[in-house]
Amino acid sequence: MCRSTHATYPQNRLPPPPREPTKQRRHSPKGKASGWIEERLGNLKRQNPSTSYYYCWQQGTNRGKQYIPVRKLAAVQQMIDQRCSMGDILAVLAKDSNTPIGSQGNR
Repeated sequence: MCRSTHATYPQNRLPPPPREPTKQRRHSPKGKASGWIEERLGNLKRQNPSTSYYYCWQQGTNRGKQYIPVRKLAAVQQMIDQRCSMGDILAVLAKDSNTPIGSQGNR
């Protein structure tokens, strides 16, 4: 009895299923990045802890943060999705705000 050393495959093999396109990461050119929003939970011992939102950006090796009032959160998120510049977003946050820009600093 002689056995073949190779496996037999059917002649009418189906092609592999098409791959879904992988999501390409968007890289922004220098000076055109929008930043991101960070969420912080405060006073965790409460039954309902408070949530604060901060707009964060990076310039070179430095990072900055600015508090986002809840009433402006949707507008800032929309500006980030539209890839608006950091200066435009900070201008929206500074409008009718009592805190100067960058007062939060790097913590």
